[in-house]
Amino acid sequence: MDYLNKVYKRSLDIVFRRIGNECVLIPIRQNAADLNSVYTLNVVSAFIWELLDGKRSLLSISNDLISSFDVDEKTAQEDLLFFVEQLSKEGAIELLRKA
Repeated sequence: MDYLNKVYKRSLDIVFRRIGNECVLIPIRQNAADLNSVYTLNVVSAFIWELLDGKRSLLSISNDLISSFDVDEKTAQEDLLFFVEQLSKEGAIELLRKA
């Protein structure tokens, strides 16, 4: 699948924080947080977020998901694509290139 060759990086307008057992994404706009758009991530989503470093392809991230969590290849790829699409819509990540 062609989308697995894509490489994304996290937006500099988003701050990731671990607060206790919670992981949150906080959009930063003009040096102030838009508190209507704070996102809480589950363990898998936080794992993916940290791997969207502008170096790894979605295929590499999918393989990391499969090896780190109890998930099959099809589910890992579908869930990864869904999450990446949501992050893209929110402007939290940007496409760098196809690997």
